Amino acid sequence: MRFAFRFLVPLLLLLALIAWGASAVATRSARTWAERDLKARARLVLSGTRETLVRNLAAGDRAGTRVLLNALVRDERLIAATVCDRNLRTIAKAGNLPVQARCEGRTEPESDLADGLDENVRMAGGDVHISWVPVEDQGAVIGYLVLVHDLSFVDRRASTTRQALFIAFGLVGFSAAIATILTARFSRRSWTAELRRMLPGLLRGGGPMRSGSPADFGPVLAD
Repeated sequence: MRFAFRFLVPLLLLLALIAWGASAVATRSARTWAERDLKARARLVLSGTRETLVRNLAAGDRAGTRVLLNALVRDERLIAATVCDRNLRTIAKAGNLPVQARCEGRTEPESDLADGLDENVRMAGGDVHISWVPVEDQGAVIGYLVLVHDLSFVDRRASTTRQALFIAFGLVGFSAAIATILTARFSRRSWTAELRRMLPGLLRGGGPMRSGSPADFGPVLAD
């Protein structure tokens, strides 16, 4: 039985290490996929609203832009949005914006934002993904659509995946433990039965074994 435990302890430690590593890889992969998805979603939002944004920016229509942003943030994953003009002045906003998503909060030169910008920011309620998407008209940047997406769903999904992995590896470890214990027990019984079968012949065979008696092997047989 001690041999079985000497085998089981390293096995369970190895399974726990594999589960931890797999959960870390799964969490990192889920975060990467989510960031790519949110980046694509931000460009898709701009594609659907570009004509309205161009018209509102050209006319300086703050009220119309605010109505548009309020409609956008109804999405459960989109928690805030704002529109900036090309000089990084706020035209309209909706929701609770972190500093990095505010028009006046950026210090980069205009050229750094011309191709768009995506970054993750930690807020009190969790991580968010900020997308700065340039609004172009006839090839010139006339403003920016800034979207703030909630990343907490990624953490929840990663937590669920991590729990599932630990449960799965726990079941594997439990099954391996049962199989190892049963194998050790059956092997021991087989060895004991073989010893019982051979012992009488050894005792009758002469030599050093002749001076022994069955009582000398009592502990072994009892074991």
